[in-house]
Amino acid sequence: MADVQANANSEHEMNTAGEENTQNTVAENTQEELKLDFEKAGEIADKRSERATKSAITDYFKQQGLTPEQANQAFADFKAKQEAAKEQERSDLTALQNKVQQYEKAETEGLKVANRRLIRAYAMEEAHKLNFRPDRVEKVIKIADLSNVDVDAQGKVDVSALNTALQQVANDLPEWLNSSKQEESKGIRVGSPSNQKAVDLDNELSKIFGNKK
Repeated sequence: MADVQANANSEHEMNTAGEENTQNTVAENTQEELKLDFEKAGEIADKRSERATKSAITDYFKQQGLTPEQANQAFADFKAKQEAAKEQERSDLTALQNKVQQYEKAETEGLKVANRRLIRAYAMEEAHKLNFRPDRVEKVIKIADLSNVDVDAQGKVDVSALNTALQQVANDLPEWLNSSKQEESKGIRVGSPSNQKAVDLDNELSKIFGNKK
């Protein structure tokens, strides 16, 4: 008797599980076949919410003594003011975003200008190190391709890339370089060449950052 009852329970459980699986499969297939538009469902919910809001507000206006027509007009005025406030918020947000973009652009441009000046100062020093003639240093910097010379976040110039660019000018225009004999024939100079280079760089950096001596 117990075996019969156990078999009956087992069959019932199997049938129940089978029914649940069948229901789940049918539900999944139905959803796929119908291709439910959840966006549309959201719109319906919003409209219902809007109708409920209108009903509540117009009822309030009626309680204040307005006629149904007056209550509807008051609700329309309320909605118009609400939309105007939202539009003003959007306008203010857009204006704020524009100001932030303008500030960031100005800051970026200012940083670019400062970086160019810094690169130029280092270029003058490197040009002296490469032994360019003093009267050609400005032209060397103008024609050198410094587009690959970067300044990192700490304000350090990529001296290696800078030297490569200036060395290319030296290779193309070797006549702009001082020869050892030309250096010797210049006579007596006040201060060593290294000191003179340091002073030149210091002067350029002072111009960039506005330091006064």
